[in-house]
Amino acid sequence: MDNTWLIVGLGNPGKGYELTRHNVGFLFIDFLIDEYHDYVGEGREGGDLQWWPLKMPSLPLCILAKPLTFMNLSGIAVEKLCHLHSIAPPNLLVVHDDLDIELGRMKLVYRGGGAGHRGVLSIISTLKSKDFYRIRIGIGRPSKGEAIRDYVLSPFEEGEIKVLPYILEAAVKGCIIFLRKGLDAGRNLINAFRLP
Repeated sequence: MDNTWLIVGLGNPGKGYELTRHNVGFLFIDFLIDEYHDYVGEGREGGDLQWWPLKMPSLPLCILAKPLTFMNLSGIAVEKLCHLHSIAPPNLLVVHDDLDIELGRMKLVYRGGGAGHRGVLSIISTLKSKDFYRIRIGIGRPSKGEAIRDYVLSPFEEGEIKVLPYILEAAVKGCIIFLRKGLDAGRNLINAFRLP
């Protein structure tokens, strides 16, 4: 199973968090499943995670996953799936929100630190490796005086919700291109994205 990929969207479980900025990784997984539902197998849930197999022509087998451990403990669920499917960090792609990128922009990166993102830091700590890929989806920074915790856990505003489908569609397309053609091709689409 050397060619199996694990694609993890980060977020917090529960209805109260569904459309919050911190859950953009979950929204990515939902969008991917909706877009390619013909190729997605039956979902499975095991305590602290949900996952679905994705089998598409010209793609390696992919495991799509949402940790249900809450953000700060994401590494626990990721480590379990890596062990279950014999996936090494270089075959891991993590999708998460990023305060340092404005809404409407995103970046595909390899390695690097967590930049204060507790879900990413948990994965780095648990796997004892930074050797994995990430799609960093911009959510921008809070207005002056607003606490970061309150900002990331607050729902997207109405205008932001309207543009989310464009962002998620580009992120999903870029992810598929990356898996098919490699990092440079994925970056060309993801890093160059602009809202219409």
